[in-house]
Amino acid sequence: MSEAKFYIVTFRHRGYDGKVLFWGPNRTGYTTDAGRAGIYSAEDVATFRGGEDIPVSVEALADCYRRTVIDPGDIGNQFLRNAKDLKTYLQHRAEQTAIVCSEARS
Repeated sequence: MSEAKFYIVTFRHRGYDGKVLFWGPNRTGYTTDAGRAGIYSAEDVATFRGGEDIPVSVEALADCYRRTVIDPGDIGNQFLRNAKDLKTYLQHRAEQTAIVCSEARS
């Protein structure tokens, strides 16, 4: 099994036309383009401060409707509007995964 990979979505800055803002590779700034976003290991994720920098698995965003950027205003992407909504979404997703895994073991 391969190691999980993460984007870091940040809500520190505003003024990007409401688009999702990602940390770039090697913490070299920010981008709204998921294709140019940094992809971080679980070890890297532990070094981020939290709060408004939120690790999101690459897999979790795979279902998002995309143009070149992920727009929180697109249907199905509303959980990316702010840090609170994203944290709630990720918690719910983790709970659903746990349920499916426990049912599969039964």
